Amino acid sequence: TDTLEGKKSIGSQDENAIYKLQISTQDGHVEPCLFMSAPNKDPSEEEGADYLWGYKGHMTHEACGHTYYITNGSWYGMIGKVRFENNENITYENNEHGNTTIKLLYYIDRICYVSLRFGGNYNGTYLDLWKYTNPDETGIDWRTQLKKYKCCSDAFQVELAKFPKCPRTEVNDVENSLCGTYPNLTYVSELAELGQQ
Repeated sequence: TDTLEGKKSIGSQDENAIYKLQISTQDGHVEPCLFMSAPNKDPSEEEGADYLWGYKGHMTHEACGHTYYITNGSWYGMIGKVRFENNENITYENNEHGNTTIKLLYYIDRICYVSLRFGGNYNGTYLDLWKYTNPDETGIDWRTQLKKYKCCSDAFQVELAKFPKCPRTEVNDVENSLCGTYPNLTYVSELAELGQQ
């Protein structure tokens, strides 16, 4: 879907999505970017919901009983209030950036993404756009999960190629050196194939 009609906010507690958005900042700068969100509660409530907007920087976030890992090694995470304005525009508010008008270009619903866990630490290799379930709690190892969620990479390899580079937000942040890089979903597919062996 590519419409916000009938919604007070975007996303839901059960459905995470990747959004292609156009950002209009207070200084008049307009730039499209790839964003990912995870609401902390039902956004249909009158007051809306706080969202984690993931872009350029590693961040983990507890939401709706799940821990979200949003990273390609260089994603930023912002938490802010997202409010529904009309069928095209959403107002994003947070203390750091002030009010930002975000125009929804389109989004992909029901996205899943995952990260690999090594020795109790979340580091090393990250697989974007996959839903992650803690293997310590579920008993399901990452190979099984890759096999289960392999459908994701097939669709998103094509979609992610359409997204422009993300804008930088803090020039002095060292991780901005990777601005504009995207998840290597071919690599994700290769790992998924290994997981099926």
